Amino acid sequence: KAKQTQVVRIEARLLDNRVIEPGTVTIYARIATANNRIVCNGTPEEYSFNMNGINMQYTTRQDVEYTGFARNINMVWRKGENVVLAPGLYWVTLYANGNEIGKTSFKLD
Repeated sequence: KAKQTQVVRIEARLLDNRVIEPGTVTIYARIATANNRIVCNGTPEEYSFNMNGINMQYTTRQDVEYTGFARNINMVWRKGENVVLAPGLYWVTLYANGNEIGKTSFKLD
């Protein structure tokens, strides 16, 4: 239920990639409503990243150590007390190193 949702957990798998230099990679997750409003616990100024010259708002982010080999990542977003989640379809998009790396959706009743 949308009213009862307090946490959204995002599970993904980063695939093998020998092109990216090993090291710390920041993964940005954007949770958006069906009308493209970004769900966020703060202001766009507090929660934004640069995507190829464009400032984009994000919901949560996580730094991961990437070696070039496949690995699972788990991200958790905890709903702020001022955030209202309405019933409907939500889109989750992941970004890293200036690229969209994954997208899925979920529905809240």
